Amino acid sequence: MNSINKILIPITFLTLLISCNKWSENENNKNTSAISLSLEQTESSQFSEVIDTIRYITLKSENSSRAFQIDKVLISNQSIYIFDYYAGQTLEVYDLFGNYKFHISNQGSGPDQYSEVQDFLIDNGNIEILDSNGKILFFDKNGQFNKSIKLPFLSTNFFKIGEQYFFKTEKLENSLAKDGSSCALLKYNIDNGEKSCIIKKNNTRKPHSFRERAPMSNGNKGVLYSSYFNDTIFSISNTEVKPRFILKTDDKSLPSELFSFKTSHSYFIDYLNNNKDKIYHTPHLLQSDKFLITMFRENGDNYLIYNLHDQTWKILKGAEQNNFDGGFPLHWAHTLVNDEIVSVVDPNYLIENLNKLEAKNDIKSPNEIRFMEFARTLKQNDPNVIIFYRLK
Repeated sequence: MNSINKILIPITFLTLLISCNKWSENENNKNTSAISLSLEQTESSQFSEVIDTIRYITLKSENSSRAFQIDKVLISNQSIYIFDYYAGQTLEVYDLFGNYKFHISNQGSGPDQYSEVQDFLIDNGNIEILDSNGKILFFDKNGQFNKSIKLPFLSTNFFKIGEQYFFKTEKLENSLAKDGSSCALLKYNIDNGEKSCIIKKNNTRKPHSFRERAPMSNGNKGVLYSSYFNDTIFSISNTEVKPRFILKTDDKSLPSELFSFKTSHSYFIDYLNNNKDKIYHTPHLLQSDKFLITMFRENGDNYLIYNLHDQTWKILKGAEQNNFDGGFPLHWAHTLVNDEIVSVVDPNYLIENLNKLEAKNDIKSPNEIRFMEFARTLKQNDPNVIIFYRLK
């Protein structure tokens, strides 16, 4: 695999280099406390070995988007925020029981409108939306528009540490670093315009075209950051960037020449499709006080679930059969709250699983019976269902 970026820590003016998927062996990183996780040597687990309990909530709204269109879900301030990036460009807000509260659907070119949402965050209940045209829109706790601020650059993702903003600019051509080179992660003060490039873009590597859904995660223990095909997950604070986890793929790494500028896009995609046994990081970073979750590819999507307390990890295939209650497998992990993975799902998927269970002439387990009783209450045109998978 291939790590992407050059790390700049402005406080100490320390530069760390990442190349060929490994941290360079120099005095700056010999004493790193990063945790190495071997993916190739870890067997995947059965669904019931990872999940302890499952509960379901049906959203109560006629306008709910279908789950395959949803990229980001946040649960904060006693509310559930669900954003539909692709179809309706709509942010829907519910209470913790699934009752509809309000929605924001302001697509357009006006000062209170967005062209295309790239990301959103919640700050003390207030909503901030990052527009593809380099604009942040601010809404209050009830979804009422307050103001918008034009940024002097474009960004695909953002997060905040206190009042300080960080913007992912890696996939967009820019000269935001102090020396005029391209920046991958920018620290920016929206009040006075001060900026500092935290991670430089590696211009020796051809950029990829994949949309990164959750390359950053802001939790109680700090911010985690990574990017596609990067084996390192970084921990970020206001004063430093350091490697937190390194994913080891041993003999199943992608060849470094695949990322050469001489490699065509079609060859790149063909190689991935024809070498599905290769392992590469596709970060979908979620974290709580107890768990870290990310994703990687190896013969399909896989979830890496790391227990921060006992420093153990498990791997669960995204298509792993749900042998806990016979319901929907963990295709989408939209967010993580405490020890529960939260997934927003189209009810039709649950109805399909119900039909499969009912077609089997066997004795049902108590967990299967509970799922079937819930699924029988669903109709095809019902709003989405939220599934809470509690981790062991």
